[in-house]
Formats: sequence, C-alpha cells, structure tokens
Amino acid sequence: MRVLVLAPQPFFQLRGTPIATKLLLERLSEGGYQVDLLTLHEGTDVDLPRCQIHRIPRIPWVKGIPPGFSIKKLICDVVMLVTAWQLCRKQNWDVIHAIEESVFIAWLLKKRFGIPYVYDMDSSLPEQLADTVPVARSLIPLAQRFEAVMIAGSHGVMTMCKSLEDLARRYAKDAIVVRVEDFSLLSDANAEAPAVLESLDGPIIMYVGNLQSYQGIDLLLDSFAKVQVIHPHARLVICGGSPKDVTRYRKYARYVGIDRRTHLLGVCDLSMLMSYLKRADVLVSPRLNGRNTPMKIYSYLDSGTPVVATQIPSHSQVLSDNVAVMVSPNVNSMSEAISQVLDCPAEGIAMGKRAQQYVRDHFCPDAALETIDNFYAELKMQLRPATADEETVLA
Repeated sequence: MRVLVLAPQPFFQLRGTPIATKLLLERLSEGGYQVDLLTLHEGTDVDLPRCQIHRIPRIPWVKGIPPGFSIKKLICDVVMLVTAWQLCRKQNWDVIHAIEESVFIAWLLKKRFGIPYVYDMDSSLPEQLADTVPVARSLIPLAQRFEAVMIAGSHGVMTMCKSLEDLARRYAKDAIVVRVEDFSLLSDANAEAPAVLESLDGPIIMYVGNLQSYQGIDLLLDSFAKVQVIHPHARLVICGGSPKDVTRYRKYARYVGIDRRTHLLGVCDLSMLMSYLKRADVLVSPRLNGRNTPMKIYSYLDSGTPVVATQIPSHSQVLSDNVAVMVSPNVNSMSEAISQVLDCPAEGIAMGKRAQQYVRDHFCPDAALETIDNFYAELKMQLRPATADEETVLA
C-alpha cells in the first residue's frame, strides 16, 4: 500500500506536530507501507527507511515559518497544493494522509484524481484561525462549514484528544475515527542537568514549548513578576521559540522588570528534556485557549515535577486537580499557584509522583502505535479492490 503524507510544517523540527509526524512515518515504514512525504522547504532531513521525502520549492523570502496560521504558512500551502498536484499527475498513491490544513489539498486531489484521504486532525482549524488571527473571527462559521466538509469527505480521521474525536464523529459518516493520544518523550538516559541550569541559584519555574501568543507567555511573565515579590530568588526558565520570539519576550521581561532572573534559552535539545524538567521546581503551561492537548503535558507529568496549568479544555481533558494545580488563566491565579507549590514542596513532590504514575498508566507509546496499526489495517481492508469471488457475491 502506497501512502502520500502531506505535512504542511517545517520537517524536521523539534516541536509537537513534526515530532508526531516523524513517529507516524516511522510506524508506517515499519509496517511495510511505501511512504512518500511532501513537506515544506524548511527543516532538517532525517533518515527514514522506506520513506522518500519531497519538499516544496524553496521560497527565498519565506523563512522562519511559525506554528499556527500565518501569511508565510498560507503561501507555503498554495505552493504545496501545486507541488502535490504535479506529483499526483506522475505517481499513483492508494491513500493520502493529510495533516492539519493540508486536508484541503487532499480534498481537492480526491476530487481531481480520485485518491481517498485520511485527516490527521491535530487541532480544530477554525479555532486555530481564531487563536492566531483574532480579526478573522467573523470567518469562523464559514471555516467550520469547510471543516465539516473535509471530515465528511475523508475515509478516516485520526485525532489526538477526546474533544477532537467528538468533533470528528459529529460529521463523519462512514469514516473510521480513532484517537491517537500523545505520550511522554522522556528518556531516563540523561540524568545530568545541563550546565546552563546548574549555574542557576534558587527555585526554577520552567516552561517548555513554542512562544506563540496562544501559549500565554505574556501571562507567564506577568505572573512571575508577582511571584518574585514573594520569592525573590526564584528563576524563570523558558525553553523553546524562534530567535524572533525570544528577542521579543526578552524585551518584555525587561519592561516588567524581571529580566535579571528570566532566562529564555531558545530551542533546547530534545534528548536532554528529562534533565531540564527534573531540574525545575515547577513546570507551567499558561496556555490561553484551544482544545488540543499540548504534547509537552505528557512529558511534564512523566518528569514527576509539579505542574501548574490553566483550566481550559486543552488541559482539563487530560489533567485534574489530583495530578496538577489547575488555575484560571489570569495573573493572580497563576502567580498564587506557583507560589503555593514553592511554599509547600512536600505536597508538590506527592502530586508529582501521582502524575507520573497516571501518565505511565494511561498514555503509553505502545497503545498509540497499536492504534495507528489498527487504523491502517482497517483502512487497507476498506480500500482494497474486491476479488472476483467477492464481486460475484455482491452481484
């Protein structure tokens, strides 16, 4: 079975969707599928057996493509459509695996070339549009109608959390709908903390992830300014983000007077993630909205370090007060929760142990990979041509 995977992100980069895409490609390759990947011009090449990587033509003025909706991303999506169209005129695939907004491309390719597609739904596209481009909120009803058409036209939908699964089942008719939840990416191989953290004194409050506006980094910095009044020796460490975003938030930290004890490290080595998270005293996820659970949450829980997260659907469908401190997405609630964890380390340690056991019991890699295997096995049965005997029976 030949599969064309459309990944409208820089590949490979150390962030949520590209990491999940790499795991998918590895699993399909191991399962004996012949896989072609069409992705953006940015990213680092990786060696994937039985997988050929195609990239859209390089666009000289389009660099540093961020997560979420942007003009840069829109330009790349148009170029990806043209490139995919050209590839489908030359080659034949049994199915197209469309990640995020590339489902629109897959829908058009199905109309023209008759190739069925599956929708890898990492987020709700109308919500993502509203999160990243607030002025476009008037277009949400139209975007929701398009989303419903894309789901209904698919042969299967792979979602990554319960709320997205519920959304897919609302519009899917005969499509296969499954939930492939993320899991911890931690490795016990790295016990030694990075030198940049060993040199810091005082308790460490840490955030890991991209620095897009919906992640609530402004909220985190404003909250830390209040925490510093009670805990003047505390440090805030932020791992991740493009150089442009890092520069912007360094300026903001200076503006609110916390720059001397705030450390924006940029992108960190994923293989050292365990060491980073273990070195922290509090892990924070100040995200402001959304329904897809951030991949980092599973690694946060697995580290055993106490977690403070905002009480929004993205978090609450996985987290509870038993395994994390859940707070309203405002400065007072966030700062009070962080201070509470720093004031009561024994309670934080106990919660961290419960969280670690919870994530290992309910979100394991084997379960996610098995779901992918079963999804494609069922899809293969649906798409395979009927044999002569089957055609006689049907007649």
